Amino acid sequence: MKNFIILFYCLISFNVNAQAQDPVQSFVTQYEVADDYTKKREVIQQLEQFTESNAENWLSSYYTALFLAESSFEAENLSAKDELLAQAKKYTNMTASRNGDLSELYALRGFITMAELAANPQERGQFMVQDVVQSLTKAIDENPKNPRAYLFLAQMQFGMAAMMGTPTQQACGYAKQSLSMYEADESPIKYGKSEAVELLATKCK
Repeated sequence: MKNFIILFYCLISFNVNAQAQDPVQSFVTQYEVADDYTKKREVIQQLEQFTESNAENWLSSYYTALFLAESSFEAENLSAKDELLAQAKKYTNMTASRNGDLSELYALRGFITMAELAANPQERGQFMVQDVVQSLTKAIDENPKNPRAYLFLAQMQFGMAAMMGTPTQQACGYAKQSLSMYEADESPIKYGKSEAVELLATKCK
């Protein structure tokens, strides 16, 4: 009996350690706690190296694309933004080739296109808005409970409202929808809840 108890606790310890040592989640955590652009770029570069050497891991290529696109908002000029977004597209295509979740892929593509639009809204707005909406609509068609699709729709609507001086009720509605879905979210992608909370706190008072 004593040996069984020891074995039982060893198995528990092994499982906990395995979860704690998940490299993708480790990179995600490092990125989330990074407090400036330079530190975030360092984490992304490490994640890129991991992604390139782990050909079957679609989560790593997904997060690489997502973080590259997200970091483009903080890049200093259009050339730097577009370079990051070109890399993000590369890793999105890699995610597709690794059989990544289709709804998450459509949502990710919508987010990257939105980042491209935001980098140069005067020249890209007219022909990219519809592309963003189409990608995010496809994401919702594939999985109506994907909170990230609604989060990105909210971000898009807030951006449009800011440019055109229009009301934000629809954007706030999407943000609320997104937040309400995270508790039941079954996707292995764990991103967006804090972003939805921030949108509601800062833009929907």
